[in-house]
Amino acid sequence: MMTKLPVLALLLSTGSLQTLGAQDADAKSTAADGRKALAARVAKAHRGDSKAAIDRYAATITIKPLGKTADNVNVELMVKYGRNIERAEGVTDEMIRYTVNEGDKPMERGKDPRPWMRVGKEVTSLSGRHESTDAELLDSHTRLCRQMLQLLDAGAILASLEGEEPVQSKSLKISRKETIETDFITGKLKSFPVFRKGSKKAHSKAVFMEAWIAKKDARLAAVRIFPLTTKGVPDRAQGEFIVLSQYADSKGVLVPGELLIYDVNAAQRKPQVKVRLTAFELNAKLTKMDFRRPQ
Repeated sequence: MMTKLPVLALLLSTGSLQTLGAQDADAKSTAADGRKALAARVAKAHRGDSKAAIDRYAATITIKPLGKTADNVNVELMVKYGRNIERAEGVTDEMIRYTVNEGDKPMERGKDPRPWMRVGKEVTSLSGRHESTDAELLDSHTRLCRQMLQLLDAGAILASLEGEEPVQSKSLKISRKETIETDFITGKLKSFPVFRKGSKKAHSKAVFMEAWIAKKDARLAAVRIFPLTTKGVPDRAQGEFIVLSQYADSKGVLVPGELLIYDVNAAQRKPQVKVRLTAFELNAKLTKMDFRRPQ
């Protein structure tokens, strides 16, 4: 025999569900507004009123290996990099060319978009059967340059994060001696390059990102990224943690003068490299001729 609930009980139950639904919608709306507001503050802090697209730069980049097994040999790169260099009418490619300042012989590597290297006067292809350590280094340095370009537009990164979690207040331990107060936000990002030593995954791919923004000046202080599996789940064994500091103004855009990059997994973070940027020129006048393989 079916028991009938009193009409009053049904009304009360329905009303409670409606109230909970409204509260949940309000909470999501409030969280979304907070995320948008944070992205806007960060965009203002990093780029002011500038709306100009940045897709290329020239810079001097010094890479210092870190960790117990590091060889303590700094590598200085004189870099020209472009994400969208026109190689034919209406056709663009990612291109890079850089000089490596180490050793007695001048060395260059580049992509135009075919990968190549030059030592002295000898030019070698780095594609196909000629893939080598140099090809891996070229891929690694290209990912780094791609990563730095994307980090120049921190506001756009935060605005593109897909997530519903509200902005939180968190303390971020930068080093043994320094802790800062931050706004913390998380979400999935459709494309972000991961710089991992020895990785052969040269293309940007979807990631889960955690970002810390300094409360005092709305500058991006750090990000932690985990590549997504084919099921859309963060691979927490293959993460990367990047600390950004020493910002300087370049044509109205904040450029981080130093990046500390760590490998991270579920248990620990291990220092990988320290990257320093100097002589940075945004939207340098670069064409395909600046990247062409030497003859």
